[in-house]
Amino acid sequence: MKKEEVDRCQVQQWYLKFKSDSIKTVFVELPETFVQYLLDDSGPFLLPVSVTDDDALPNRVHKPEDKEDFVVSEGL
Repeated sequence: MKKEEVDRCQVQQWYLKFKSDSIKTVFVELPETFVQYLLDDSGPFLLPVSVTDDDALPNRVHKPEDKEDFVVSEGL
């Protein structure tokens, strides 16, 4: 597949033509520094701490190794 073909699949390329048949869409211009942060593969992608200093994703990551009753069964 050519780059031009892939680019034509981007929502900003077809949305105006199919606006009446599509869900409401809002385009948000992102700062270049933020785009570079998202594209940077040098480290983990971390969500920022919220303004109230709470974890951005509290209790959403399941870590079975933290459970005392977690048992790995082999050979089933």
